[in-house]
Amino acid sequence: EASKISSAFAIDSTGIKTITIAHGLDITPSTQKITISVIRGTPVNDWTYNQLLVVGVDGTNVTVIINVNSASTTGGATANIALNIVA
Repeated sequence: EASKISSAFAIDSTGIKTITIAHGLDITPSTQKITISVIRGTPVNDWTYNQLLVVGVDGTNVTVIINVNSASTTGGATANIALNIVA
């Protein structure tokens, strides 16, 4: 089992962001055992996303994409991805 938080990604601009998270496991987890969610970094609520997907898994990393379709008006605003893998 693994629970990780990604590095911050920008939410003050629109577009697809690719986030790679090291899972720290000795195996390559199956995508069915992975859950992801968005965690607020900067305390703003003026942005939205319309796509959040696991797009890759290997022996080291889980790769996620998120599409920020409405950007925050706060310059430098960020968020993170929470990753949970159940063995």
